[in-house]
Amino acid sequence: MNDIIDRTKFTLMNSCGRTPQKYTICVCKDKRGMYPCCVRKVTNDGDMILSEKDIEAQNRGAIFIPENETFTVYDGKKYDIGTGKTYLVLDKDHKLVETDKEGAVKETVKVRYMMNKDEAEWECIKNCSLIAMSQQQKNANGESVIDGGKHRYGKAILYVKYTNEDSTRRVSRTEKINKAYNYIFTEKTERGRDGLAQRSLLLSRNMDYATEQDIEDFLLLEASKNPDRVISTYEDESAQYKLLVLTAVNRGVITKDTQTGQFVYGATNLGTSVDSVVTFLKDDRYIAMYDSIKKETFREYNIKTKK
Repeated sequence: MNDIIDRTKFTLMNSCGRTPQKYTICVCKDKRGMYPCCVRKVTNDGDMILSEKDIEAQNRGAIFIPENETFTVYDGKKYDIGTGKTYLVLDKDHKLVETDKEGAVKETVKVRYMMNKDEAEWECIKNCSLIAMSQQQKNANGESVIDGGKHRYGKAILYVKYTNEDSTRRVSRTEKINKAYNYIFTEKTERGRDGLAQRSLLLSRNMDYATEQDIEDFLLLEASKNPDRVISTYEDESAQYKLLVLTAVNRGVITKDTQTGQFVYGATNLGTSVDSVVTFLKDDRYIAMYDSIKKETFREYNIKTKK
């Protein structure tokens, strides 16, 4: 699916909505306590301390930031960090490479990357606690860095919104819906009403007595609302086990003890939930029980033994 977001172009958005509020941010260190590679120390007079290589790179257009620099950010500020340049490092004889008689390169060329102005600024401020990488970003505790938890608000005010983020998500969602539709139409062609009814059962809807048109309508509606859920019933390796358990329960092959909450087959407790029963039956030690449940549940079909 084409769900690649261009992460080189983005805009800072204020989580409070459109506002003229501006914020001043100094150069921020990363979690290791290191400045970005484009940051240089300054003298007591405030001048940047540059090495000979830095000066050479600066003459080529490289951007360096003094460690005491500040940046003004605001809602709607745009960044384009994808236009940096590379250049070759010349040796003392001003030769780019050394080649043999056939022209093959004998020595590796040293290549250095130069950030553009936007990228250098972004590297300096991206670790600031006022900025979230997305509107949905969460911290290590699972709390929103913008909204915070139930005891306190988050610190972040601004968040990153990529230029093609909305359109990419819309296209991705449309592709997923079409994929879910194709699964449903293929199932209808290959297995007919029974296949559709079993698929609806995996979506927690028992439609054993519904018409084929009603079942198809339900599945297509579900695909348009939640395509990932429909797709998972076809691609999840546990789907066939879950289908067996749900059908076996509906047909009375597997019963549920109302006192203990256990699903029971014969005299064997299988678990207290559908997922736990699936885990039980996937264990190769119970392959005979799996086959027995399957034969009793789908008597109308010629069932092959589980491999």
